Amino acid sequence: MSNSLAIAAVTTTLRNLISQAVAQELGDGIVTTQPPDKARYHHDKNQINLFLYHILPNASWRTMDLPNRVKPGEIGQPPLALNLYYIITFYGKDNDDILAHRLLGKAMHILNDYAVLNPADIKISLSESDLHNQVERVRITLQSMSLEDVSKLWRTFQTQYRISAAYEVSVVIIESSRFVKTQKPILTRGGDSEIDIESGKDVET
Repeated sequence: MSNSLAIAAVTTTLRNLISQAVAQELGDGIVTTQPPDKARYHHDKNQINLFLYHILPNASWRTMDLPNRVKPGEIGQPPLALNLYYIITFYGKDNDDILAHRLLGKAMHILNDYAVLNPADIKISLSESDLHNQVERVRITLQSMSLEDVSKLWRTFQTQYRISAAYEVSVVIIESSRFVKTQKPILTRGGDSEIDIESGKDVET
């Protein structure tokens, strides 16, 4: 299962996929991972900026143990299951908005084509994360955001609005490093008490 490098593995994989899109569309350009207020510092280059702006727990995995990791009678620490939220911003060379729109179209195209991340791409990006071995596939979903939501988001960034697209990436499962605990077996002998097999002492019920 994946470890604490899983978030970095997702970001790196997305950056690599988008870099390929830039090269295919315009032949040159860069992909950065900066906060939007600090992203644009290469005005002489085509640029796409990928920024992880929000993280939420994945509700469906919150109380689940990993398959085949917890045996009957054992108590496992649930994994840390996360949904990651990215915003992607586009800048054309010399602030040419037509170039920015070409980058927008190409990046959205490739993220749609790779809506389920290929484990091989993840492994190439950051093999140490073990995210490529995750039982649940990592999926990319374009987010539907109202104009009000977009305005609030950019006000949070404290910078001028740029054409952008928002995506959810889920689920990223980080396995717990805590040991699995085994419940103490209890033998019932009747009445109002039980016997703890390990200690041989009565346990009030």
